[in-house]
Amino acid sequence: TFDGLTATIQEIPDTTIKLAYLDKQKLRDHTSGHDVIAYSGWTENDDAGVNKNLTVALIGDDNELIMATLRNKSIKNLQADINYFIISDVISNLTLESHYKIAISKDWSLIPGFRYMQQFDNLHTNTNVASLKDDAMVGYTNKTSLDTNLLALRLDIKSNAFLARLGYSKIADKADIVAPWRGFPTGGFTRAMAQYNWYANTKTYMIRAGYDFDKANIIDGFSIMARYAIQDFDNIKDGIKFTDSNVIHIDLMQNIGKNLQAKIRMGFVDADDSVVKSDGTFKDDLSYNEYRFELNYFF
Repeated sequence: TFDGLTATIQEIPDTTIKLAYLDKQKLRDHTSGHDVIAYSGWTENDDAGVNKNLTVALIGDDNELIMATLRNKSIKNLQADINYFIISDVISNLTLESHYKIAISKDWSLIPGFRYMQQFDNLHTNTNVASLKDDAMVGYTNKTSLDTNLLALRLDIKSNAFLARLGYSKIADKADIVAPWRGFPTGGFTRAMAQYNWYANTKTYMIRAGYDFDKANIIDGFSIMARYAIQDFDNIKDGIKFTDSNVIHIDLMQNIGKNLQAKIRMGFVDADDSVVKSDGTFKDDLSYNEYRFELNYFF
């Protein structure tokens, strides 16, 4: 949750503008508000995706987040988004995104889309900040800069009940992407459950397919989704704990009445366990199997 002000403007035809001024945030398991980006153990931003080099000692604990988003649908079948946020004297981010629906028959359509994110360094420090986790910054060309970018592409093949998606993302070989607010920069394109794939020089390829048996009038309230991702990390960078991996996720979902949903989620990650770090030791083998059962009630 956040402390601040937000506004939504919809007076312009086919356009939605959202604005936010956020002074504090409160992450999961925290009992009081804290800075929107500064890291200081549990007392400040301890999100799993936080840049741990952006400490309170470096940037203070009174930062403010200003955000603006514009979505336009004035061109038929086209959705265009512009997103901008800034934390003064630390970082800013400009994202352009667009999706276009192409009807190929009465029931089927193609929807190509892209996302381009440019991250700007406003800190101008001599401190190593390029990596999210590793102060040694092995393998980073400009260790003191947050400048970087992300390109993501996808193609959806869609009918009323079926959705297939081909996705690709590439992070520039510069800094890691800073995303400390549970806003996953590769989400909707190549991010798989519990995976972080926005480290410098990371490429991801994903195929996803889902079928809604309810919409197809086959099984009331039942749907299934599966995805397979190939994650190509930069194994030279010691600070990136992940190694090249293959990821499979399967979701089985059953709606119970109007407000209750049961979900079984399964994840299988096969990671390369042979990557050697600069000190001669091996990176950890982060392969695992994960099984979840959820009951979700929608108010």
